Amino acid sequence: GSALSPEVQLLRNFRDRDVLQTFAGSNFMQVFNTVYYSFSPQVAGTISANENLRTTMRYVLYPLIGILWATQQIYSAFAFGPEGAVVIAGLFAGSLIGLVYASPVILGISFAIARVFRRRLNRVHVYMLLPFLAIATSLIIVSELTRFVLLMQVSTSVLMLTTWAL
Repeated sequence: GSALSPEVQLLRNFRDRDVLQTFAGSNFMQVFNTVYYSFSPQVAGTISANENLRTTMRYVLYPLIGILWATQQIYSAFAFGPEGAVVIAGLFAGSLIGLVYASPVILGISFAIARVFRRRLNRVHVYMLLPFLAIATSLIIVSELTRFVLLMQVSTSVLMLTTWAL
């Protein structure tokens, strides 16, 4: 409801004091902000103009606030190594965001595809994503060592998308 709410302040502080102070975190946030701000002003305008939608979005966002609060706690537990901490926190956040928000959509699509093609869902499809997870993690390490910005932006984004999907 407000940019000054305690939840927003907590998340803003976590972003500004912790995430943006790391190479991995700042590069991921640069990509995230580019995507997010390409559509969020229009969505926010639509939501603010409709009381029912505002109420619904509050409930939709409560789990996200909890996930990001827990992510900040995970980061704090590993803060002795900020670069590793931000990657571990990102994996945690991505996993929970995927579980809460992406899973229902992915499962619905998967069941629909399985029904159309009369095939069973198979764990092999999930396992196909694991190489992306390994490659993205490896590329994050290479990016850390070389300070290659574009590689960090791509690898952190692939890591988050893969984590959401898994």
